[in-house]
Amino acid sequence: MNAALGQRPIAGSGEWDTPPQVPRPEDCPARTSRWELRDTIMERMDIRLAQGTQWDDLAGNPSAEGRSALWVRVPDLAVSAATLAVLGDYVPFGISQSQGRWMPSNSLDNTIRVQRLVPTEWVLCDVRIDGIHDGFGHGDVYLWSSDGTLLATASQSAVLHNPRT
Repeated sequence: MNAALGQRPIAGSGEWDTPPQVPRPEDCPARTSRWELRDTIMERMDIRLAQGTQWDDLAGNPSAEGRSALWVRVPDLAVSAATLAVLGDYVPFGISQSQGRWMPSNSLDNTIRVQRLVPTEWVLCDVRIDGIHDGFGHGDVYLWSSDGTLLATASQSAVLHNPRT
């Protein structure tokens, strides 16, 4: 994990990207899991599928844009750099979404770049897969507050594995 965060009293600010247009969290289905989750951070998260396909519905149709999105909240944790680092770890999810099939992968690295922390109950994880080739995938996760503030960006590389049945 690498991190770029902190504050310096320098004039000038701005945001030039925008979040994807997706339904609000309460209008999105809960994301299904491929496994029973016990004693992991995943069981503490409320995850809603905002753009993409549930695991059981992946039918082998690759995504035209390599983009998917999840609303995530961790009810007992405030939004912090540490929380955002965990939420920036969704490139492996996005790889499967981009390929339209379950494609197991493991993170090789994860760099979080904190833009601005603002209070928010839900964080929109806007997953953008840059490319997949020769057993490796690369992508970015833009983390947005529910009011559209860019909280952070994360970049990640992953090693792909052959799917098990």
